[in-house]
Amino acid sequence: MPWSGGSAGTIDHLLIAELAQSTGLDPAEMTYIPKSGGGEAIQALLNGTVEAVATGYNDVSDQIDSGRVRALAVSSSQELDGVDIPTIASQGYDVEVANWRGLLAAPGVSRELVDQQLELITELRNSEEWQEVLKRMRWEDAWLTGDELDEFLKQDMAKTEALVKELGL
Repeated sequence: MPWSGGSAGTIDHLLIAELAQSTGLDPAEMTYIPKSGGGEAIQALLNGTVEAVATGYNDVSDQIDSGRVRALAVSSSQELDGVDIPTIASQGYDVEVANWRGLLAAPGVSRELVDQQLELITELRNSEEWQEVLKRMRWEDAWLTGDELDEFLKQDMAKTEALVKELGL
């Protein structure tokens, strides 16, 4: 079954690989047709070039709402607010992939500057405006700092490196 999503090695590709692993398939044997982004991948789905895509909800919500595309699952840890799409995990597969974003600094940046930036970011995160953006975009608020962030990054990098190696990328 041909799949599509963003460029080779992106989160879309890795999601398909992890899903294949969870079902006992060899990810390297999956037919993944990389595209420059969600829009191109959706076009490939709509024109029949591929049978399934991995992309962000906001990239495909209009096609889902119109009935042109059927949503199978979301890869997040929880269902999206206001959207009736089950998680992959709730369907019996041990797969959870988040498209996280991080704010990082160079190793030589002073602790004082890091603390100042963290204070500003915390203020922004707690603002009403940011909460509205999270809701509108249907983003999860996964807030990690310090040791928790370090541990998350180590685990995520190990998982990603293993998948990339298995895919031969």
